Amino acid sequence: ANVEANFMMAEYYEGERDWPRMLGHLEQVVKSDAGNVAARLKIAKLMLMKNELDGAAQQVAAVEAQEPDNAQAMMLRGVLLAREGDQKGGLEQAKRAYLADTSDIEIVGAYASMLMATGNAGEATEVILQALESRPDDNTLGVLLFQAYAAQDLRGEAAEVLIATARRDPHSLPNWRILAAYQARNGDFEAAEAVLREMNTANPDSVEAKLTLASFLGQRDEQAAVDVLKQFIADAPEASSELKFALGEAYLRGKSLDEASEQFQDIVASSSSPTQVLTARNQLARIALRQNRNDEAAAIVEEVLATDPRNRDALLARAAIALAANRADDAIIDLRTVWQDHPDSDQTLVLMAQAYMQN
Repeated sequence: ANVEANFMMAEYYEGERDWPRMLGHLEQVVKSDAGNVAARLKIAKLMLMKNELDGAAQQVAAVEAQEPDNAQAMMLRGVLLAREGDQKGGLEQAKRAYLADTSDIEIVGAYASMLMATGNAGEATEVILQALESRPDDNTLGVLLFQAYAAQDLRGEAAEVLIATARRDPHSLPNWRILAAYQARNGDFEAAEAVLREMNTANPDSVEAKLTLASFLGQRDEQAAVDVLKQFIADAPEASSELKFALGEAYLRGKSLDEASEQFQDIVASSSSPTQVLTARNQLARIALRQNRNDEAAAIVEEVLATDPRNRDALLARAAIALAANRADDAIIDLRTVWQDHPDSDQTLVLMAQAYMQN
């Protein structure tokens, strides 16, 4: 009963992707039942995830000694050989595993991946297509098929696989983004935009989908990003402040400072998120600095620091204001505070150098 309970808990934590707890329960299973093959195979896979090859090899060897024809053990032995640099031996083991059990998707994936890694993408395609005959909607196989087509530079076929995957599960945004990224990487920006617009049609209430489209458009044409964000906000008067914030930043990048200021002021007045309000205030301070309204910028910064005394952006803005007023000592105090919290900040280094030169 204890073995069964621990194994059930291990499977639960596997579903939660809590690998340390999963491993702990599996080790308890093996401690009570050294011949538990299922537990040893799962432990070996976890150790491979952590690149602990010796530990994984020990678990695989224990299974091989008990069940020499275990297809999963053959697959794992192949993965171990490949990780150790023996691509040929790894491929041979993976093929043995595949021939022993062509229905195991994990084995199919390992074999196909090794075929691709050894320059046999065409053969990998055949293996994957055969597996898809019995599981046409399997996303793992779909991803593998895309990789096999892409490895052969069969762009049309690769895109069709991704399109089918995205439409099969239209609410999974990563599938759409992968497809759009692939289209864009191949220079087909119109197709990529069409994909992201289809993603938004399938997910009309998703702020993330809207921001993804705006970000993509902004990479080539900031005004296009502004236009689509304005449309999204107009279509939903109670639009998320995230969309308004994105519009403000798009205006900033396009140097439309008055329009950007209007968006950030709206967020300060209407957002229920204290973090967003502070960030919007910092943006308003930046705009005021760029327009040489230093007194106004200073007042905004003090409002932020009254709420968050170690706010990095506000401290940097106050340091910049101090430098503009030839108060290098004041600037250095703020910059040292930022440096303590963010020692990797390039902007801090630049301002610190300016402060010491001025001093």
